[in-house]
Amino acid sequence: MNHDILELRDVVSEEDLRFLMEVRNQNLEFYFNQTQIDWEMQFRWWQKAEGDRDTRYLVAWYRGKRVGTGRLHRIQSDPIGIGGDIEEGFRGQGLGHELYTVLIGLCEHTYGAEKVWLEVLPCNLRAISFYMTLGFQEVERWENRIRMELTINRNDQSQEG
Repeated sequence: MNHDILELRDVVSEEDLRFLMEVRNQNLEFYFNQTQIDWEMQFRWWQKAEGDRDTRYLVAWYRGKRVGTGRLHRIQSDPIGIGGDIEEGFRGQGLGHELYTVLIGLCEHTYGAEKVWLEVLPCNLRAISFYMTLGFQEVERWENRIRMELTINRNDQSQEG
């Protein structure tokens, strides 16, 4: 394992689940549901979510520490929905870019996705700008959210000559 590369691992322990809760609660202003989650609520949610084979919840690890979380939604379809957050103490270090790069690669290489999508609050201008630097484009807008999509670049495939 190379500790200088951000890795995504499935949520497998109570510590992972608590970390998911903590990072979510740090970012409430950017969630559609801005309810503060306590452990009992998190655990009940996990009991339902754990059996969902169309969604994956992930913990991002960097240099041996949990640094963020990732989500894949509707993994049995194309495009696949993605999302992720970096823990407060690790923001501003380029890990968000790395997290989304790894999430997109996972969608492409593991699930064969050609597109990914995400939704963002219209007031979250910093995130919208960040997603645009990754190549996402707005495809739909509602009063309380924007849907953005990215067509995965397939330049790494061998070309016929």
